[in-house]
Amino acid sequence: MERNNLTYKIKMKYLAQAIRFGSWMQCIHFPNIYPICEMDTFNIQDESFKNWEEVQTYSTASCQKQAPWHLERIQERVPNYYNVAPIQKFQSAYAYVIDTWIDIDHPQFEKRVIRGKAFAEGQNGHGTHVAGLITSSGFGVQKNATVISIQTLGGDGAGSTTNVLAGMSWAYYDWLARGKPKAVISMSINGGYSALLNQATESLYYAGLPVIVAAGNNNDDACHSSPSSASKAITVGATDRNDTFAGFSNYGSCVTLNAPGVDIISLYPNGLEAIMSGTSMATPIVTGIALSLSWDCPDQLKNQLIQISTKEFIKQIKGSTPNLLAFVMPPEICLKPQSPSFLLQKKRRLHK
Repeated sequence: MERNNLTYKIKMKYLAQAIRFGSWMQCIHFPNIYPICEMDTFNIQDESFKNWEEVQTYSTASCQKQAPWHLERIQERVPNYYNVAPIQKFQSAYAYVIDTWIDIDHPQFEKRVIRGKAFAEGQNGHGTHVAGLITSSGFGVQKNATVISIQTLGGDGAGSTTNVLAGMSWAYYDWLARGKPKAVISMSINGGYSALLNQATESLYYAGLPVIVAAGNNNDDACHSSPSSASKAITVGATDRNDTFAGFSNYGSCVTLNAPGVDIISLYPNGLEAIMSGTSMATPIVTGIALSLSWDCPDQLKNQLIQISTKEFIKQIKGSTPNLLAFVMPPEICLKPQSPSFLLQKKRRLHK
């Protein structure tokens, strides 16, 4: 685990073992499958979202009070931070979280997290925090989503490439067994460049299962690491509350878009909560957004995330990183507290 951030790196000392059995994994676990659907034309003009407040219905019925800043930011074109956010409950879908152990009994999960498969041992709070950003009642983006826990990292937050590949394979076959429901794989992990890991990511894409991954926290080009460099991955960089690109975040053309990833509050084992920072946090936020959208295949999802994102709002963006901030259309607008300027005008009118 890196000392200065909370994205967990894969230990690559087992890479030789993964390469030795690479052909078996490629042929048996990741069959060469063609895309299940062709790319449809998807064209959302950003202008259609500029005045969305004028056409939405104001309501308090589905609003979360005391909402964390990341839930507000992804549903507002311009940040207000009134600690109120709409609740996304569009549809039921699955997120395969390949990470550390997850405390599935945390009360805020409300039984929406199930144990899938463990390829590693030991407990670590990272996975619980990540899963909480997808589906927990207090901090999750998509509160109808079901998270399936696949543990590939141990109690120290590290794991082998072999375990990660096995976890991806298990997710694929479980998805098939469930009848190919709407689902994504979410991986808040990052390590050295691995052709095998990138190939596995692309195989899942061609099978119809999108993979959303962390850009990494090394302040380096995301194209130098895996799975962030996989051409078909949805790779996520991190921003802070002021829409500034995080100093630790990996960057570059391999990044797809960015999301809140600094001082993010979510769940922690044993009924607790914790604040963490990293592209590990930005990744599940985009995962929750993905499960709130309508799409039929990975290409549609990736293009939709890009097209509806908030453009050119991130400060201190690095290199060729796309200046795109993750966004999801709120189902309705929550009533905000009256602004000081409004109250002042009202007071003046009363004194006339």
